[in-house]
Amino acid sequence: LLGMVAAVDIAAGVPFTRSLVSREAPLGPDEALTSMALEPGQVPPDLAPGDSVRIVVTFSTEAIGASEASLLAATAAVWSVDLSPDGISVIVTVRGPLSLSTDVAAATSVRLARVDQSSDADVDTDVEAGGGPGPGAVDAEADAELDGGS
Repeated sequence: LLGMVAAVDIAAGVPFTRSLVSREAPLGPDEALTSMALEPGQVPPDLAPGDSVRIVVTFSTEAIGASEASLLAATAAVWSVDLSPDGISVIVTVRGPLSLSTDVAAATSVRLARVDQSSDADVDTDVEAGGGPGPGAVDAEADAELDGGS
């Protein structure tokens, strides 16, 4: 049981079974599992559960016929990676902030970039709505500052 967490509240006197514990902490109230069907080239080929990723989304501006790619502020943990039934797409599920789900759902296109797990601490995820090129996004200049670039 070392390294395991309770999956549910366990009342006194309840017989203990393995189904009451998990290796993963339960989702918090502000977390979600978000799934994406991605084509080759949109996901690193050797992506695996436990990897940390940042999500690049493209939002289409139909009024002017343009689109703009944005790097979402939050880092997510890969929960699962499965081949889709069509054998072409990869279904990637990530665990991250609830806002990540709405950002991904609103995007025209999604790509994943694997990042070092320690990069979580380097990113300010408190981005105000309307403050960047897309929901929850960090502009490239701000992201370069986070990486120590100019």
